Amino acid sequence: MLDHELVPALKIKIVNDESGRPRHFADDVGFGIVCAVTLLDLGLPHETIRQFLTALLDAKLQPTDSQRALPTILESPLRPLDAHVDFGGDGWVRLSFPGKAIGWRKRGEKNPPANFAPRVIVRLDIGQIRDLVFSPH
Repeated sequence: MLDHELVPALKIKIVNDESGRPRHFADDVGFGIVCAVTLLDLGLPHETIRQFLTALLDAKLQPTDSQRALPTILESPLRPLDAHVDFGGDGWVRLSFPGKAIGWRKRGEKNPPANFAPRVIVRLDIGQIRDLVFSPH
């Protein structure tokens, strides 16, 4: 899964001098990996998964803001967390989490085109994935 580079900009330490080349990474990387595996299980093509996760990582709280939405969601103290991301294709995502709904966003675009209406929407329960990955060990 990691060798297919489905999750953009992963910071993974690979131990070359140990049997099996174990990999070590932070919980946020684990979050991305679980998202990618979940989308793979649906049978989505690798390129679609890359677009989906890149768009999720790029999504801002406000179109003109530099603050990314995902860290806000991942750092929420709420347990369980009701948070979802919808992917409408071509890099468009929208997010919902407690007290906030972020309409369709795409890197470099302030608003979707007036006629934007995705024919298929893939929804990922990122609250459930966050709670799974970041659960106390």
